[in-house]
Amino acid sequence: MAFDVTFSAPKSVSLLWAFGSPEVASVASIVHVEAVAVALDLLERRAGATRLQVEGERQRIPTGVAAATFVHRTSRDGDPQLHSHCVVANFGRRPDGTYAALDATPLYEWGRAAGSVYQEELRRRLTERLGVEWGPDRHGCREIAGFDPRWLRTFSKRTVAIDDYLAGAGPENPDPKQRMWADEAASLATRPRRDGSLTPEVLRERWQAEADGIGMPTGHALEAEVCGRTIPMLRPGLEWDDLVDALIEPEEGLCARRARFNEAHVVEHIAALGAGRLPVDAIEDLADAFLASEHAVPLADRTGRTSPQYSTADHLLLEERVLDLVADLCATPVDAIPPPLVKRAIAGERPGLGDDQADAVQALCAAGPAIRTVIAPAGFGKTTTVHAAATAAGAAGHPVLGLAATNQAACELRQAGIDATTIARFALDGAALPPGTVVVLDEVSQVATSDAEIVLDAVAATPGATLWCLGDPHQAQAVRAGGLGAELARLGATGHIPAPELTENRRQLDPAEQRALARYRAGLVATSQAIRQDHGWEHDLGSPHATREALADALMADIDRHGAAGLVALAVSHADCEDLADRIRHRLRATGHLHGPELAGPAWNNGERRYAAGDRLLVHGTLRTDGQRLHNGSILTVTAIGADGLQAVDREGHRLALPHEFVEGRRADGSPNCSHAWARTVDGIQGGTWEQVHLLGTAALERFTGYTGQSRSRHATHTWNVTRLPDIDHGGVLADQRTPTREVLDALRRQPDSGFAIHDAPSRLQLLLAERAELRALLQHRPPDRRPALHQAELRLESAKKELYWAHYRLNHARERLDQLGRLSQFRSHGRREKASTLDQIDRFTGDVRKAEAKIDGCERVIEELRPEADQRLKWDVEHRFPDSRLRTVEAELADLGLSPELSQSREASLPRAAPDTPPWLDRLAEVARPPLPGPDMGAGIDIGP
Repeated sequence: MAFDVTFSAPKSVSLLWAFGSPEVASVASIVHVEAVAVALDLLERRAGATRLQVEGERQRIPTGVAAATFVHRTSRDGDPQLHSHCVVANFGRRPDGTYAALDATPLYEWGRAAGSVYQEELRRRLTERLGVEWGPDRHGCREIAGFDPRWLRTFSKRTVAIDDYLAGAGPENPDPKQRMWADEAASLATRPRRDGSLTPEVLRERWQAEADGIGMPTGHALEAEVCGRTIPMLRPGLEWDDLVDALIEPEEGLCARRARFNEAHVVEHIAALGAGRLPVDAIEDLADAFLASEHAVPLADRTGRTSPQYSTADHLLLEERVLDLVADLCATPVDAIPPPLVKRAIAGERPGLGDDQADAVQALCAAGPAIRTVIAPAGFGKTTTVHAAATAAGAAGHPVLGLAATNQAACELRQAGIDATTIARFALDGAALPPGTVVVLDEVSQVATSDAEIVLDAVAATPGATLWCLGDPHQAQAVRAGGLGAELARLGATGHIPAPELTENRRQLDPAEQRALARYRAGLVATSQAIRQDHGWEHDLGSPHATREALADALMADIDRHGAAGLVALAVSHADCEDLADRIRHRLRATGHLHGPELAGPAWNNGERRYAAGDRLLVHGTLRTDGQRLHNGSILTVTAIGADGLQAVDREGHRLALPHEFVEGRRADGSPNCSHAWARTVDGIQGGTWEQVHLLGTAALERFTGYTGQSRSRHATHTWNVTRLPDIDHGGVLADQRTPTREVLDALRRQPDSGFAIHDAPSRLQLLLAERAELRALLQHRPPDRRPALHQAELRLESAKKELYWAHYRLNHARERLDQLGRLSQFRSHGRREKASTLDQIDRFTGDVRKAEAKIDGCERVIEELRPEADQRLKWDVEHRFPDSRLRTVEAELADLGLSPELSQSREASLPRAAPDTPPWLDRLAEVARPPLPGPDMGAGIDIGP
């Protein structure tokens, strides 16, 4: 068994290799190999590990990895494509000399980070050797500046779904055992066989002909366009402040799409920001510095993760503001809507409300806090319930406004008779509400935290306003970092806010499917899938191609039964939706449902989409035409294609004209203005209902999107299980070779942690205890303090120097007396005695001088030995910011909190470790100002490869 890790160069690098001079082609090829080696080294250092049972506890043991690399230079369709397959053997050597399987979890955790490092190392080396510049970042990949996008599209014939697949692939740490269950034929079936006739000579001729056909220069002419555009030494460096701003940026930073991240995510982001300026050691150093800074807050581990989790201080502040606003609304009372109006609204609802719905209407209209929820499964009648409550509120003189994260959900509210708009439009219009407004927030699980602040702030600032939240925390979550749905469900379950329950499934007609969905919500995913399998709703026709074809056939059969507007195919990624739409349109064209000329527009990735009369079209941009406004999410049916664009009708039969500039254009974030509505993404349809739904089952599903996809249809949803499309895993993504049925089941079991991260952020007390434990552990390694001994030695030296001075003084004085004694004095007995005494003094004082000199030498030797040790202690204290002083401060703060040393000692072992510095985000809660209203969602997940 082995892991297949593939690193693929950007398309522009492959074209530089294919069409540059031999010298430049050699540089591109060598640099690719060198970058792969750097990425593999990172993967080995960070993710190479086995597991060993030590004293009853399983521990991770670092180990080296054995990998064989194979460089390929073409794609399966014969286009230039530099990539390396790295086969990593699934074993490692333990310290005792035995061998064991690798722990796969770190490999999957660090796979994308290694791919991002590969891309940056490739950019850096090409910039140094060829002077190329790089274009904007797109999911961790940059193309060489100077390459026309048409050139890149021409040599990218096969649609690659890896970007969208990874962006929606759910948790980053699936069970490694699930990943290792293999049948290689399942993955190979997704790829076309290599054409053996495409020899290097044939490919060269074909490539040159294609390049000539699009006017692409080759050889030295191409190098003149793209090489030598920059001098590496003169390029501006990546400043720390700019790096931090990018990492904490709310729309594209680490917490743009998730509230939590780990070290691998930081490395991945920093490498993507490098633009050819950062070697791998600098990337890792910057990641360590960011995680140790005030901008990253360590989180408590309550999910059994093996790697530490963090959130940014700014995102925690955002979540804190949202929780404060929710608390304010919980504490704000509103008056009840008059009961007669409520009863009249319940009686007037057609075709009638159930008892659970009527009770929910009364709960929404009763007196109580200014926020309340209706959290119920899909299809249980939330929209009908809230329409009756909104009718009563309107009759009582309250303006009613519906808000939702997506236009699909807003459209569902409008169809139910509630004036509604998207949160983004609400923010652009000023986020202002008339007094007494009732705000209906639909599909609350899809509301990002930043959008939640906009809505909550507007309601809290409006006198008499009330917020009714509808949704289901088990359905698809927000594309950006969210968690409001789970928070409101928790508050409702604990009785903090009114939360009436709906108990009857009003959508699914088949009792067996109702049971399957109930099991699914309860976490019994395998049981749910078994029910669906027994009833023939799960399909796998042996190969992905055959299964996708069968899905298209089944959808075509349902068109005659339910009409084109009554059915839809669902998938997670746009690439899968486009693939399904192509298959469906091929059949529609063959049966005459599509006819006449076609108008082309851009696809989500490379390539184009074509529209003809009879097509169903999904609008992503905003367009004002003929006095009407088309919103993101509008569905149109094309009636004719003309020179000016296309003619279409909407659901109400209104005729519209879309100019070809709009159809051929893109939005500000690069996504197309239009796509086919035959197949939709799961994230874009929450809140919608169809007569029949066909779901494409892939590993990109997870617990929330799987439930959403399976609960949209009145008739039983059919799931068509396949393995993924791409034949190249870009940038360190490990190959997945499970069977489709097992792959989808394992995907549906994954449940991303979508709650607020602030609940896992340590409190002030926890931080102080953790810091004290950290400081105490640090002080155990503190060098001994030699300063007292050094001071005593210095005092002894001073004393010895004084003794030497007085010994010399007395000796010199005695010698002077001896010189003063003349020869005549020796004839007297008194003179002889005085001379003898003076000579004795000289001998004694000479001994005193020698003793003092020896004492000085000894003191100097001691000082010479002690001074480096004392300097080492001082240097250590400076480097570690005098931890003893900080420890005294921490203990004083703990004493102020009334915590006894005995109690605090017992709790330290279970608390997360924190940096020595006090985290400023806790102190900034009271002083941080509200940020401006965010603009359109421009966030994008990081991905690797072209």
